[in-house]
Amino acid sequence: MRSLYFVMMAMLAKFRYLPASVCAILAYVGVKLLCTDLIGHFGLEEWEAWFSLNVIVLAVLAGIVASLYWGKTSTDDGDGQAGSAGV
Repeated sequence: MRSLYFVMMAMLAKFRYLPASVCAILAYVGVKLLCTDLIGHFGLEEWEAWFSLNVIVLAVLAGIVASLYWGKTSTDDGDGQAGSAGV
């Protein structure tokens, strides 16, 4: 679990929109916890795990693709050295 934490922290520093993806995942998990009775009532337990996995993977991929598509982080000024501030 500790190694996953360090991997995630490195990814958060590299990809600009990944924190929004993590926020979306946490919101999904919270809503899912609140709707546990509804899931059981409608008999959706069979596909619940696959659906959750797909939501998590798609959220992470969306954050990575958005970060790559819209480019640089706010500290990168384009000269190849992040945060150099024209020095």
